[in-house]
Amino acid sequence: MVTRLNDYLNAISVFERLEIGLISFSPNPIRQYKDDLSDLTASIQEHGLLEPIIVRPKGNGFEVVAGNRRLKACRLLRFRRVNCVVSNLDDADAFEVSLIENVQRRTLNPLEEAEAFKKYCKEFGWGSQTQLAKKLGKSQEYISHRLKLLELPEEAKQELLSGRLSPTAAQELVWLKSDDRCIAALGFLKETELNTKSVRRLVRDLNAEESSRIGTGFEVSPDEFSGSHGKNFIEEAVLIMRISLARLDLLVTKVSDAQLKTVLLTKKSALNSILDDLIQMKMSKIYQPRSAPAIALRAG
Repeated sequence: MVTRLNDYLNAISVFERLEIGLISFSPNPIRQYKDDLSDLTASIQEHGLLEPIIVRPKGNGFEVVAGNRRLKACRLLRFRRVNCVVSNLDDADAFEVSLIENVQRRTLNPLEEAEAFKKYCKEFGWGSQTQLAKKLGKSQEYISHRLKLLELPEEAKQELLSGRLSPTAAQELVWLKSDDRCIAALGFLKETELNTKSVRRLVRDLNAEESSRIGTGFEVSPDEFSGSHGKNFIEEAVLIMRISLARLDLLVTKVSDAQLKTVLLTKKSALNSILDDLIQMKMSKIYQPRSAPAIALRAG
């Protein structure tokens, strides 16, 4: 059975208007990232506090369970009293209530959700991913996917927080085998609009051995190489070529044998030629017709 917010509050709570000076902020807030309170403050000033703050008795006063931002806004407005739901909750129940309320109201960004899930399951040990999923009314897969976001490099996290990287794309990028590959893919995604399937294929390709991309052909079906699918494929191919060239450049700087260096520079020239062709195709939006036979792109 899914544990909902009302399951706690209907059974063990009372409604009170409390003096704002008696209420302290939660020492363990669910929302970790600072945001602008101006809209919330303006709304409360015009319409009043529509959603009461959930608090619990703590010491000689009360502690916020859910509603830290609302309390901050009310303090900025110099309210003397605020509407509160007072519940006698222990630490685990208080965290659950705060998490459930924020998830239901969709006020958390993906990383805040991930951090909260991590605290609940790992740091505090209050339950497994499956148990938490039941309490939130989510799937266990949803919980595990959110937790994986914490493995992203910092640059990707910032892109996710800014909204420039979608949560679905971020969930695909976490499967890349190194931060360098993730950042390289991130740079490409900033300039393109790949669907989830294409991002997944890009991740698979980047995780493949480099030898499978240099000197080895790969087949492209006519259906893939037309319309928007063709555009996505070419964009992925451009990225792969750029990554290959960057690695080849690094390799050339490490080689001391003159003959080998000449061979590598020749291969680099061939890759550059392929890259130029791909970019030209992308810019002109000229793709093979559906009736064309499958082709193979070859490096070298």
